[in-house]
Amino acid sequence: MTTGDSDANTYTQTAIQALLNGQSADAIMLDRCGVWQETVQTLLAVHAMDGKDGVRQAFNVLVKQVDGLAHLIAAVPEPPKLFRTAEEIMNTEYPPLKWVVPDLIPEGLAMLGGRPKVGKSWLALHIANAVATGGETLGRQVPQGKVLYVALEDSGRRIHDRLHTIGAAKSKTLFFAEEWPFLERHGLALLERVIQDEAFDLVILDTFTRMLEKSDQTNSSEMAAVLGPLQRMTIDYGFSLHILDHHNKLADPDAPLSQSLFGSVAKSGVADVLIGLFRKESERQGRLKISGRDVSDLDMVVNLSGENAVWQVTGDAVDVQKKANKELVLQAVKDLVDLGETPSNLTIARHVDMNTGNVNRLLQTLLSEGKIVRGEKKGKVQPYVLVETGGM
Repeated sequence: MTTGDSDANTYTQTAIQALLNGQSADAIMLDRCGVWQETVQTLLAVHAMDGKDGVRQAFNVLVKQVDGLAHLIAAVPEPPKLFRTAEEIMNTEYPPLKWVVPDLIPEGLAMLGGRPKVGKSWLALHIANAVATGGETLGRQVPQGKVLYVALEDSGRRIHDRLHTIGAAKSKTLFFAEEWPFLERHGLALLERVIQDEAFDLVILDTFTRMLEKSDQTNSSEMAAVLGPLQRMTIDYGFSLHILDHHNKLADPDAPLSQSLFGSVAKSGVADVLIGLFRKESERQGRLKISGRDVSDLDMVVNLSGENAVWQVTGDAVDVQKKANKELVLQAVKDLVDLGETPSNLTIARHVDMNTGNVNRLLQTLLSEGKIVRGEKKGKVQPYVLVETGGM
């Protein structure tokens, strides 16, 4: 073996060991094996026909025929240390958590889910452009980094048009790939190689379904087998990976995000961050929810600009909904007066189809804000009066 072949030797060592151990051969790339291509190709052919046992028999023959093969395999480095003490971990100084979007999206593997045509790709593209330029997205200034966007559902023309629509910069740190091997084949190994060579800070895969060949998204084991190595890769190489995925038919913004992704819940379990985008097709306003291991649960109201297709945060979902509900109750008081009815907590609740307890809390808030006052009681019924009208 020569020093110049060290990368090929290391790769070949790992590939042959994987075949000898009966692991999948799909990710092995012959062009990375250097002078060992013919040897690995022989073992791959045997693996396809006779599996692990056949590979072991063929390897024992090849060791006697191919110069240096025995030394190559003997030179496999010792595996990394399998465990550490609490003392070692507590004495280790770890770098601070990196954020793709400060206080919203931390580093790691993120699954960005939503229904078809909801605007996931627009959001991902705007985040990609912001990171590449050190610009702004979702109301936050983001740190500059190098970005790869794997756009398997878009042509170069569409990417061109979308970049112009969002007002993107002609950045030299934002890269696009319109084709990529399936993850189960060479896609995973290629991604690792690209990360090693190019040191991307953010990689976006659009979409997960297009990255898969035959894996069953409803099968927990298969999803863990695909996503587990990707999540591990983000830890090993310190980059962020965003995977765009589809929501199931029952996805609800008021339900846990872990129940929203199409297929097995294992997809949610592997991810470091879950991002859910919810919007009715006929509306520009939607909700963006974020949940993860290193971020507090967030629920925001967002709006998709019709002019430049950019998602903008308009407020916290709870606050926005409370404001809307207060307006609804105020309007109900007026409507009931116009209808000749007494605006009490019960009649208001029926009028707006809302829980009585929620109506009572909103009425207390409106009283404290001076928007309404209590009218004269009619038996046990407490009427409410709009301050603006001065009476009913």
